[in-house]
Amino acid sequence: MPKKIREEVFNRMIFARKLYKDGEIACNIGNDQMVFAKGLLLLHDATENALGAIADHLGAGLKGNKYILDYFELIKKADTHKRTLPYMIPIRNLNTIRNNIKHQGILPDIKNNAHFPSTVYQLITDICQTYLGLDFSSISLKDLIRDKKVLNFINRAEKEIADGKIRESLISLAYAMYCICESSSTLAIPRFLFKQKELIFTKPYGSDQTIDLLQNRVDPYLYHRFKNLTPIIGKYIKTHKLTYWWDKTFGHPANWTERNAKFCLDFCIDTALKYQREKDEGYTIINYQSVFEDLIEPVREKAVFWNQSKYPPEIASPLGPRKKVFTLKKGDSIIGYTWDDKDRLDEWEILSHDERFKGILFSFVSKKEVKVTRKKRK
Repeated sequence: MPKKIREEVFNRMIFARKLYKDGEIACNIGNDQMVFAKGLLLLHDATENALGAIADHLGAGLKGNKYILDYFELIKKADTHKRTLPYMIPIRNLNTIRNNIKHQGILPDIKNNAHFPSTVYQLITDICQTYLGLDFSSISLKDLIRDKKVLNFINRAEKEIADGKIRESLISLAYAMYCICESSSTLAIPRFLFKQKELIFTKPYGSDQTIDLLQNRVDPYLYHRFKNLTPIIGKYIKTHKLTYWWDKTFGHPANWTERNAKFCLDFCIDTALKYQREKDEGYTIINYQSVFEDLIEPVREKAVFWNQSKYPPEIASPLGPRKKVFTLKKGDSIIGYTWDDKDRLDEWEILSHDERFKGILFSFVSKKEVKVTRKKRK
């Protein structure tokens, strides 16, 4: 029976896959010598990780510093069949190029070294199959995704692609992308339109979304191609249920192909990993509402709450004239959340589920009329 693959070994192969993918993308940019050099460094690291994983799996002695070429002999010695690893000469050449880049600042010629992505891929594929019994192409970067909801949608999409259910797979990937980076856009509800808006859709082509993508190193061009091929996700305000809508321009059977679905799958996985932050980056930011709530009490005999701000909105409110919605009397209080705005520093906006507001979720009150006490949520 083949030796069981330990989790650490498998994780190294997943990481090798990630390094290889990034290196391949960089090497495909054929007009930038520095980006191409970066790609070769990534391919070198991918090879070293893969060889190290194989050596570890075979129980080769790995004490002390080991260099990429050392693994060829270590693996052969640890292998019961004493097989010679392929591609040693090309990898020696890659190692020389890597040393020239890192230690001498000599950038590689793009045309003469364009073969390295395919060479490295073939080497890792061969050793992965020979020593681990695994198909390197089937090792998915999705195994690095920590968000279970995102991973469930991606797993569903993979199965649907395998079953030939292309349209369904694109819908699953649209839901995955919503969980990755689009859900916040369905929270940005214009407050004076709250009762008017039953369903709100994401805004994939807006400037806020583009800035967010760039901040997380996602190519907006590829993201927009993904959005061309997948439906737009919407959320019902009252129930929070999600739904989807196809733009007929691109959302039709001629675009529901396996090739397009695999592009969307790979892009979705890559985007998930780019948005996935490290668990500890040296700081902790906690949303106020997840920890605290506000106790709101009148300062004098009463405090009057209004359905709109006393400052007129830029767009005429469909709620009509400003009117009172609730009067809080001395000795009484409500629980909710208060916040102000740089354009109305003398006024609180209140979010409260208190039934006395008669279905009005947001209201406004003068800061002079209320005392606000921060309380830790139970």
